[in-house]
Amino acid sequence: MVAANNIAILYREAGNHRAMFRWFQRAADAGDGSAQLDLAKCYLEALGVRGDSARALRCLAVAIQSIYITEAQREEAVILMEGLAPRSV
Repeated sequence: MVAANNIAILYREAGNHRAMFRWFQRAADAGDGSAQLDLAKCYLEALGVRGDSARALRCLAVAIQSIYITEAQREEAVILMEGLAPRSV
């Protein structure tokens, strides 16, 4: 789980967003909550994948519930989710 996340970060630093996304997906599939947050950011910013706010919301929901995420990352996920939530008028 940690190795896949680290590999994704290396690809991000190299500018290879498609490979970065695939490795974050592997880490997320293994249960890494911080990788779910990174996937959400990929969907929101269309990095390595087509932009998709609905998928970003799903990733954020999983990240928030994960035990494998730091408290700071959980707070970031909550803030991102609140920014995507529909507003009532």
